Amino acid sequence: ELSPRTEETFGFTIGQALVWTAYGCNVLSEVSALMTLIVCFSTRYFLLMVLPTLESKIEWVQRTRPIIKMTYGYSCSVWFFSLSLMFGGIVASPDFGFLAVGIMAILAWAAACVHSQMYLQATFLLVEEVKNVLHPMRSRILYVEEGSTGWRNAVESSSGGEKEH
Repeated sequence: ELSPRTEETFGFTIGQALVWTAYGCNVLSEVSALMTLIVCFSTRYFLLMVLPTLESKIEWVQRTRPIIKMTYGYSCSVWFFSLSLMFGGIVASPDFGFLAVGIMAILAWAAACVHSQMYLQATFLLVEEVKNVLHPMRSRILYVEEGSTGWRNAVESSSGGEKEH
């Protein structure tokens, strides 16, 4: 329910819209956090329990790209949570709510900068680790991106040349 000060400042309709926007952003942050956890657990399950060889694990990670899905889920969770705090701050205190908006915008921007640097460094480390693992024996199956459609063709390397499937 709106406080008298919020209703006086924004009016009933805009005040209700701010409350429902804050609530919607809160629900979306919870849903994206839950989806991120589901992707994390299913990725761990497939890598530890289902896929038998290192090559199949690398191929599965390359095909499904779970790290990208986890990154998007985490980013959505942080952004929707920040938005829910911003709108909630405006509704809770119309006089000082804009201060909460400014502070949360700065914190969300800082989190995005730190988050992107962490994933950049993790990606570099992952690439180096995969190179070190695959260097002694080359993988027989490579995936080549084709055009702008995003379809992949399996290319099998053999001693006599390359064949497309």
